[in-house]
Amino acid sequence: MESIVADKKPLENNFVKTNIYEDAPLKLSFDETLADMEKKVVDSLSFMKKVVSTCVNPAESNAMWKVYKKWFNFCHP
Repeated sequence: MESIVADKKPLENNFVKTNIYEDAPLKLSFDETLADMEKKVVDSLSFMKKVVSTCVNPAESNAMWKVYKKWFNFCHP
């Protein structure tokens, strides 16, 4: 698995420049099986956990993780 490298910048800059929502590997289609969908969800959460850990401090990591989980729950009820 390739490692993810990101510059440590303030949350708002890191969030905008990395296009996190577009980069996350969560693109589902109707012809996928439930197992395929489940794997993509797990991959997406793993991706976000790696990206979130590149934030400058734990408070930013926590804020970013909460934003992602809120977006994820909104888009995938």
